[in-house]
Amino acid sequence: MKTTILLFFILFSVTVLGSNKQEKSNISGVVYENVRGYKIPLSLASIQCKGTTIGTFSEKTGDFELDLPEGKYTVTFSFAGYKPVKKELKIKKNKKIYLEVTLEDNTGFAQN
Repeated sequence: MKTTILLFFILFSVTVLGSNKQEKSNISGVVYENVRGYKIPLSLASIQCKGTTIGTFSEKTGDFELDLPEGKYTVTFSFAGYKPVKKELKIKKNKKIYLEVTLEDNTGFAQN
């Protein structure tokens, strides 16, 4: 009897927890910096979704990846010394989005 109750509890838990799982969509891309008119991959740029705790940093190659549930988001790309870029995204479940974002120098000085 105890085994039957335990088995029922485990199956019920798996079913309930599995059904509450939100389907997410993949957002990926590359963050660049503009150097004398050339796009150079920018590592460690911050990628944050406004109003959430969801975020990441770009890799050495400028690549980034986020998984977001369905909804509307403002995603901000930033790095010290560069003007932040905001993108408004409408996420649909199980859809992939690819972005290329270029950050511009914010120092007020012309690049050599």
